[in-house]
Amino acid sequence: ERLDMLINIKHITNKRRKYGRFAKTQASKWLWEYFFCSSLNNITANIRGYNNLLDFYNEYIHYENVLFTLVEDHRDHVIHSVWVMLIGFYLMKKCRPLVNIEYDDVLVSLYRNHPEPINMVNTLKNIKNKELSLWFLITLTHDLGYPIQKTIEANRTMSKMIDNFGFLSQTEFSYRFDVIHSTAIDELLNTLSAHLYWINDVEYKVGYSSGFRLDYAKSFEALDHGIMSAYLLQKYIDHICEVMNVPQGINDYVFTDTNMAAIRALIITWLKAISAHTNDNVYWGSVNCMTPLLFICDELDEFSRYSHQIHTDQWLNVECETQFNCTRQSIEYKYTFRKKIDFNILSFFKAKISKIASRFDLARDGINKITITCIDNRKGRRHQKYYYEHRYTSPGLGFVKRYYGKTSDDVIGFIKGRVEL
Repeated sequence: ERLDMLINIKHITNKRRKYGRFAKTQASKWLWEYFFCSSLNNITANIRGYNNLLDFYNEYIHYENVLFTLVEDHRDHVIHSVWVMLIGFYLMKKCRPLVNIEYDDVLVSLYRNHPEPINMVNTLKNIKNKELSLWFLITLTHDLGYPIQKTIEANRTMSKMIDNFGFLSQTEFSYRFDVIHSTAIDELLNTLSAHLYWINDVEYKVGYSSGFRLDYAKSFEALDHGIMSAYLLQKYIDHICEVMNVPQGINDYVFTDTNMAAIRALIITWLKAISAHTNDNVYWGSVNCMTPLLFICDELDEFSRYSHQIHTDQWLNVECETQFNCTRQSIEYKYTFRKKIDFNILSFFKAKISKIASRFDLARDGINKITITCIDNRKGRRHQKYYYEHRYTSPGLGFVKRYYGKTSDDVIGFIKGRVEL
């Protein structure tokens, strides 16, 4: 019933659009609670901290309503998280490269005599049994850290108003982590850079990659909302701390329990996926892992993203047609705009190139081609079609073109506004 409500609500006037968003938000809230609790229960009996996280989520929904009035063009993230969950669920059933999700970014064999140790194979089977629950947890929590980024913009709006009263001094709202938080931050970075290394058919160790740890440390320093979401989950969900309780400084300490190995891999993948989706230092050569899958689905949800234009008091729902095609060698995004709305398609196109182009490591044997197409078919507008293509053999970032217009290989110049098509 809630899912039908989320899908079928239609809007005609701006007033109905506003209250349609409210109804969809309430439906999404119910779906979020149901799928999150069910998925967590499917992975562990320890759901301590769930009620605290739920309290935060209710505050998160209220805070997003505040951001709609303070931050220009702030976009919905409550309804969005449910759509991303459903998009991924569909792709994992229908898109051939995504039917078989791999976990080789977490499970690693160091056993020279056997590339697939018996217990590693058994661990993977256990993970597969809980794969959908893992996906639901990833998608429903991937944007929980968003208020941290948007509070800075909201603060600027409030500061401009306060300045009008002529106060000699003004203390802006700010936040920083103290020394007491260093342990929690270090443990999060350890988890995000962790791998399970099999040393024989039965035993494995938990190890950490210093390079990945540094990549995520940079993201944490920038307060990217992906890693802030992971930090929040570590703070509230007791099961995460329980599972990642690994003895430090004992080189010969090994594990054998495949059930615990699977749970550790699930936790690492959960936090890594949501942290990676906003970390520009992380990129992929394939699509069939949870981390690129979240990124792909996050960029696909453009057919139901509400935003509020403060200066005109207009509620905008883009509702563009979104098409996606994916093979093991190529990724294709296509966005078609038919609805007559006050929306800058060219800015949208540039933003998509900026986000997508640098997140995949193109190579002959992996993904070797990315295309992004934006088509403007809105009534009363001149038909426009923008196209971006990047191949592994292309110099730089590929090329952009406007049909019946110009073509340019200066992609950065186009994004920055120095090049017009």
